[in-house]
Amino acid sequence: MGTKEALPRGCVQYMSAGRGVTHSEMNDHDETCRFIQVWLTPDTKAPGYGEPKYGSTRYVKADRHNQLLHMLSGTGTSPAWRNVNRSKAPIQLHQDANVFVSESDAGAAYELQLAARRQAYILCMEGSMRVNDNELQTRSAAKVKGADGSATLLQLSTAEGAHFMVIEMAKSDDE
Repeated sequence: MGTKEALPRGCVQYMSAGRGVTHSEMNDHDETCRFIQVWLTPDTKAPGYGEPKYGSTRYVKADRHNQLLHMLSGTGTSPAWRNVNRSKAPIQLHQDANVFVSESDAGAAYELQLAARRQAYILCMEGSMRVNDNELQTRSAAKVKGADGSATLLQLSTAEGAHFMVIEMAKSDDE
C-alpha cells in the first residue's frame, strides 16, 4: 500500500490484511513510541472481506473526554449505550465487534448493558478504574462474559481518572 504516517495521541490507524499484505512498523524517532495494537480475527464471510484496507482517523481529547467514543463498528448491531459520542462514523470492521475509548476524569461512571451472548474486554491504558468489583491499574485488563439468556450489567468507574478501551463483541465459546 506504500503508506507512511505518524499519528498523535488518540488517533487510530487500521489495517485489514484481507487475503494478504506485506507489513512492517517502525519508530522513525529517538523518543519512545507508546501505542496499543489490537488484532481481531475477521469474519471471512463478512461483506467486503478480502481486499486489503488501510486508513487512519484523527480524534481529539474532546471526542472521548468523559464519554465513550465509538471508534470501530462491526457487522453486528452496535450497543445502545448512553453517553456515547457517535458524531463521527466509526471505522468499519469485518467482525461482530465494537470498540469504544474514553479519557475520563475522577468520579466518572458508566453503566453498560452487555446483551445476551456478548462479552467485553476492558483495557485500562492509563490511570485506574473499577470494572464491576475488580480494580484495574495502568496496563491491566478484564474480560466480562455476558449471560447466555439475558443482559449483563457492566459497571465502570474512575475514582482517580482513567484512559480506557472497551471492546464489545459476540461471546466466544472457548474459555
